[in-house]
Order: sequence, then structure tokens, then C-alpha cells
Amino acid sequence: MKTTKYLLCFFLLISVSVIYPQNNNKEKVIAKIGNKKITDEEFKERYEFVPQLNRIKKDVEKSKKELLYTLIAEKLFSLEAQRLHYDTTDIMQHTYKALEEMYVRDALYTEKIKNKTVVDNKDLLKGKKRYNTSLVVSYLYSTDRNEIEDLYRKLKSGTPFDVLLKSRPEFHDKQNPYTVVYGKMEASVEDSLYNLKVGNFTAPIKAPNGFYIFKLVNKQTRQLPSGKTMEGVQKDIYEIAKDRAEDRVYRKFYGDFFGNKQVTTNGALFWSVADKISKLILQDKIKNKIPNGGKVVFDDNNLTELEKQLGKDTLAMTFMKINNKPVTLKKFLREFIFEGFYTNSTDPKIIASQLNSRVRRFIEMQFLSDQAYKEGLENLPDVKHFTEMWKDNYLAQLYKNSLLNSVKVTDEEALKYYNKKNKNFTPVEQVNILEILTDSLDVINEVLKELNQGTDFRKLARIHTKRKWTKNKGGEFGYFPVSMYGDIGKIAGQLKIGEVYGPLKVENGYSIFKVIGKKKPEMKKNKSFDEIKNEIKSQLKFEKLKNKLIDKTVELANKYGVSINNKLLNDVKVTNLNMLVYRYMGFGGRILAFPVTPPFYQWYKKWEKTGNVLP
Repeated sequence: MKTTKYLLCFFLLISVSVIYPQNNNKEKVIAKIGNKKITDEEFKERYEFVPQLNRIKKDVEKSKKELLYTLIAEKLFSLEAQRLHYDTTDIMQHTYKALEEMYVRDALYTEKIKNKTVVDNKDLLKGKKRYNTSLVVSYLYSTDRNEIEDLYRKLKSGTPFDVLLKSRPEFHDKQNPYTVVYGKMEASVEDSLYNLKVGNFTAPIKAPNGFYIFKLVNKQTRQLPSGKTMEGVQKDIYEIAKDRAEDRVYRKFYGDFFGNKQVTTNGALFWSVADKISKLILQDKIKNKIPNGGKVVFDDNNLTELEKQLGKDTLAMTFMKINNKPVTLKKFLREFIFEGFYTNSTDPKIIASQLNSRVRRFIEMQFLSDQAYKEGLENLPDVKHFTEMWKDNYLAQLYKNSLLNSVKVTDEEALKYYNKKNKNFTPVEQVNILEILTDSLDVINEVLKELNQGTDFRKLARIHTKRKWTKNKGGEFGYFPVSMYGDIGKIAGQLKIGEVYGPLKVENGYSIFKVIGKKKPEMKKNKSFDEIKNEIKSQLKFEKLKNKLIDKTVELANKYGVSINNKLLNDVKVTNLNMLVYRYMGFGGRILAFPVTPPFYQWYKKWEKTGNVLP
């Protein structure tokens, strides 16, 4: 069971769980953008809970303005995207919809489970008693049910536990014997152990990785953990008791809700998809020289290839029906990739089994989503707050991408520029960076912590980066024009040598990079047009895109209207303790709690000169 919580990973290496304050009716609006607004709450969320490693060195007031102008641009792009009906596009109907459903399920979890959880005083008393006592246990372990039952029969027949243990591999496990403290194991297993007398053993206990038989070796009085106060102990006991009470409510709800629900999937489609995924995974393993047992990730590129192989007609076929509503294969695959998929095996049977588990989970999540929508939970203030924030971010990305794709540079334009410059071409500034590219939130968290501790960037890149052509070089790109690699190049051009930026959302995941060199290339004199045509076109495209983004944002600001409450902006108290925040959703799933938006504030100065800035 996974409850709703935020896991905050401070750059100061603190890790805690909190519930962020809910929306209230006294919201303060920092900026209005058409019919949209940026409240002080959203501003603080986006400022403090989206890390920017170099921001601590900046002036706070300047950082606040830069972020506000970036968020205003995001809202403007979202408004225009909605006008252009981008909210009906494929990505919004599948990828964004999957995210929205996570939030409504999370609200359902709160309604049906968290709000109905009551901590019993008996559980607290039991917790206090157990907290003060630790258990030393030995164990027999097997992945085979028949073997563990045979061991149990021998124990019941009088064979000493230690005699059996010494003849087995688990005898050499450094954690055998093992110390058990309150809250460390599942409640039912803990009950079995705390009810034992010294020298007695349990019946076989099933665990996710096999079967165990435990023997109680000793009971010890537990010392108060170092740095822990009695008040802290009381809090720990309460939290464990609350989690277990919540788990009981969850299990009852789960049994009642899914007790009579059945769904049949299209078997032919399932086996076709399983076969194609297995082949793509095997290809990636061979191509990337991944060792046996190594992790092979099925990513967005694999999905694109899979959908291409399946074809539009097959993707549109009904994969299953839930509550009499057809679910297409495409919808399943988009949510399948949204949560990510990897395997340590290329065995088609194992991959099919993993896929089958994901199908089962998908069905459960769809039933829960349907129930949440049926109860209108998408209209709750907190759900609307977060889903609207993400919707704006998704739409803004789509609109920005449309602008990127619309910028073209012809050979004629490049030749005109070449002739105008008297055949002397000055390339744009070049930068060299180290980069870690990953699609894993866990890796991002680990990298940020390690960087804060002073771990060498190259070392981390060799371990973690997904960008294959830089991996052996410790993530180093080599010098490239700032007009290349989209936001990476643009942002790197604004940083100083030694500064680190990230995480930045890019096509294949998240990028964290460090600038290690900058230079202005020498003017290329007397070069023929054909020799430098591509460089000229790249530079012109970069300049056209930058100007188009600025001009379009100014145009949209005038079109929809923007007003800023500068006094409120100045009054908002923020900290520079950058944090990467995950939100663990009810019924399972984890996402970044807040969108990551690349800085884009250069448009504001030009708009300010139009005289349309409203107080």
C-alpha cells in the first residue's frame, strides 16, 4: 500500500515526509494572465520545490522575478494552445490523462481510506511495549514451497533448528541472526515473532522473495536510539500504528471493491505485444552490450517503434472493456510507458509475466479512476489545483514545440547572410559541458545528493548517464555552439564555468549538466558558402527561434493581458533550500510533485517597453 505523501530530498541531505498545505479560500494572486492566475502558493511551490543548483548564488529578488516571468510565459503558451485546441491532441488525451487519473485516484484514496483511518489506543499500547523490546531471530529460507514445508516437518519431528541451519546456505548470511524492532516487518509477521517464546519457531511465512521459518533466539531491552527523545519515540510509535491502521482499512476496501469485478482482455493482442516487446528488449540488450541480468529499459523510443510495428488499426483495437467502456491498446500502451518499464531478463516468458502483471494493475487503476470520476473527485480544490498546473505545463510544452518546428532557414537566407557579412562568418559562442541524462527520479535524487557532497561529476556521469556517446568520457560533450541541443545549449550559454544546472526536462528524461568550458570561436574568413552553410543555418535558426519566442510571448501578453502584483511578489518569503520533491500517490504511482520549467524571462523587458504592463 502506498499512501499520499511528499518525499522531499534536500540538497542539505535531509529526507522527510510531509503533506503540503491544501488550497484555502484566502489565496493571494501574484499575477493574472487572461483567465489564469499565479497564486502565492503556486509560486512558492514552483520556486522552492523545483531545484536549480546555481540559484543559491543569485540575488533572491532577481530569482523570484525570473521565475515569475517564466511562469507567466508558461500560462500564456497554455492559453494559446487551448485556443488552438491542443488539448485534444494525442499527448493530452493519453499522457496527460494518465497523470490526471493519478490525482483523482489519490483523492479517492484519501476519501475512502485515509479519512476513515482511526488509530486504536490498544495499538498504541502494543506499540509502546514492543518498541522497548528487540528480538534476535535466526531463519531458514527457501524460494521453494515444498522445500520449506519439508524443513518445517523436520523441525516438528524434533530435528534441532540449529542443526538444520548449519547445513544450509543461509547460515553464512551476515544478517543471520537478524534483529527485529517494532515497525520493521509487516504487522502479521511481527505478531508471529513477538508472540514466540525464546527457542520456539514459526510456521513457514510467505514473503515476496520466498519463504521463511524464524526461530526466536533472544529478547533484549532496546536502548533509546542516539539523538532520539521520548517525544520522538512517541511520534514514531503513533506513525507506525497509523500506517498499520491505514493498511487494514485499505485491505478491506480493496477486497470489497474488487471482490466481484472481472475483465477479459484480448489474448491475441496481448501475446502480439508481449512478443514484440521481448524482441525490442533483446535488440537493446545486444546493441547496448548490457550484461546478462543487467537492467534493460523499455523507453519512449521503444514505444514509438512498437506502435509503428503494430500500426494505427491495431492500436485502435479494443484491448479490454472496463465498466462496459472499451479501452484501446493505444491507451494501455501510453499508460504502460508513462509509469516506465524495465526488466532484468530477455526470456519472453518472464517478460510476458511482467506484462501480465502490468495489465492487471492497469485494470485495477482504471476501475479506481472510474469510481473517482463517478464521485466527482476531479472537482476537489486540491485536485483541480495540481491538475491545472500540470495541464498548463503540458500545453505550454506543446505550443513551444510547435514554434520550434515552425522555424525554418532556407539556403537563400543563409546565402544572403553569408554575402552580407562579406564572407566573414562569426560563429556563436561555444560551450563544453558534462551531463548526466536519466529518466529515473531515483537517479536524479541520488545525483543531486552526491553533487552536494562534492562527488566528482565525471564519476557520476560514467555511472548514471543514459547518453551513450558521452558515457565513457564522463558525460563530456566537447565544444558545441549554444545554438545546438535546444534548452541545454541555450541555458549553458547563460551559465558561468563551473556552474551546474538541472534537472532540466528534455525529450529522453531529465538532464543535469555542468559547464566546464566556454569560448568564442575565431572568425572564419574566406570560407566558401558550402563549407560553412550548415553552421550559418544552425546559427540563424537559433537566432530566429529566440526572437520568435520573445516576440510571440510579447504578442500573447498583449493579447490576453498580464497584470503583476509586485508588492505581493516582494512580500513572498522563499528559501533557497532547493528540493526535488516526489509525490507518492494513493493506490500507487510516483511523480514529480511540481513541473520542471526551463527559465524563459527575456521576453519581459521587450514587453515592458510596449507600455502594456499592468499594476
